[in-house]
Amino acid sequence: MRTPLQTLAITAAFALLMVIVVLASIYPYRPNSVQAWVVFCITSLPVAFALEYTGTRVLNLGFIARFGRFGRITYAVVAMTLILLVVGAFFKVLEPYFGKWGS
Repeated sequence: MRTPLQTLAITAAFALLMVIVVLASIYPYRPNSVQAWVVFCITSLPVAFALEYTGTRVLNLGFIARFGRFGRITYAVVAMTLILLVVGAFFKVLEPYFGKWGS
């Protein structure tokens, strides 16, 4: 059984890991103000969970098992392309709040 302090430390470490993962995924962009960094750190964990959940739900639907190998691959490529287009459109909205490393 974990103590509350251990649970807090594990949660903080996991949140930091998610911040690093999301930050690495948008490289070379980075938040360009203190406010943007705070919002980025607060939203990184829910965004990472939401994308993981969406990918799992979309790719593990029951009817996909009836498709052949080529059909499953085609479905996955189309589904992930649509998800990435939505994420890209969302990133375009947030782009003014990001700068590039070294600029």
